Amino acid sequence: MTVTNFRLEYAGANRQRAAVDVVYDDGSREEIWFDLPEEIPASRTGNPWLALMLPLAAASGEDLRLDLPVDSWLKLNAEALVKLWTAWHPETCRNIRILAETTPPAAPQPDVLSTFTAGIDSFFTVLRHPECRHYINVLGLDMPLFKRDAYERLTARLERIAGQLGARLIRMATNVRETRWGRLPWESYAAGGVLSASMLLFETRFGAGLIPSALDIRVPYPSATHQLTTPLYSASTMRIIHDGASHSRAEKIEALAGERIVLENLHVCFMGQDTHGQDDTNCSRCGKCLRTMLALDALGKLRECPMFDLSGYSVELAGRMECVRPTTRYYVHDVRQLAERHGRQDIVRQLDLSLRRSRRAALLDRFLKTPFLWRLPVHYRINAFRGLAKLHRIPEPAPA
Repeated sequence: MTVTNFRLEYAGANRQRAAVDVVYDDGSREEIWFDLPEEIPASRTGNPWLALMLPLAAASGEDLRLDLPVDSWLKLNAEALVKLWTAWHPETCRNIRILAETTPPAAPQPDVLSTFTAGIDSFFTVLRHPECRHYINVLGLDMPLFKRDAYERLTARLERIAGQLGARLIRMATNVRETRWGRLPWESYAAGGVLSASMLLFETRFGAGLIPSALDIRVPYPSATHQLTTPLYSASTMRIIHDGASHSRAEKIEALAGERIVLENLHVCFMGQDTHGQDDTNCSRCGKCLRTMLALDALGKLRECPMFDLSGYSVELAGRMECVRPTTRYYVHDVRQLAERHGRQDIVRQLDLSLRRSRRAALLDRFLKTPFLWRLPVHYRINAFRGLAKLHRIPEPAPA
């Protein structure tokens, strides 16, 4: 694949659009763009586009060519990153070549940037890094582009939070998940590339970008934002830093439980009320919302969090959570340990029930491709997790 025809275009009042064309080996072509504030100079190097397109190149097996120069350190890091992906995901990632002119290392700027969603991980990062005075949030990643009204409401709240913390929110948007790139596995190796690319677009203004960790350093599972992979998106002009891996998510909730600004604004949901992407509220039904609510309940803080709808909440729902995937199981164990530390045996018992049911579901999954027997795992899941039937993704309406 070839990244070509970089351009900066006017995108409305005080906005600019950084765009490239991506030409794939099959001859097809797509435009990929980022909208960002006009007053901040956008990078004119290939660094953001190398970070962005590297996961897709590795997944497709196509060499990555860029007609923009890239930082020599970033190119070396990217080659190591591809090798790590091929070890972690041998069935989906292949070794590729990165073909681009390189520039010598340059000194970074002193200012610090962080992604910010008002979730547990991002609140933990910005509160322990008061030197970080700029936050970014990107429409088109967790929240789809068609939810612009919800994005306006969300970012208005994020701007108020940033102002209270002495910082500024930078609004961005991208179409990347509406292109071929969007079919990549987000949690396996895609998310790190687009988050790093969003920061590298500001490499002329900021010298460090913080990406909040989702898992703590003790967890052995590979993920898209990981303490091994995230720093490999660094260029000499901007260090990309994996922050917060010293704490599990439940430990972060425990550390933040005394912060009023967190409790009043906590927004963890990426599914949304319609189950088709984040909006400006917590659905209070999905697994991520429920795990957070259980942790806050164990700490006696849940009723101080107005962003959650408690009308359908009960501890018994914990027993109906499915946690077959290793990372989901880790999060459930994490909340269980927190509940046990705070003497909430009712939560512990329900989470143990969820773990037992999920182990049985995992054992039955071996029959999913067996004629007739596939009904066993399907029937078991419907009955074992039926208490959370509303969590299932709502089908999209048929086109008119």
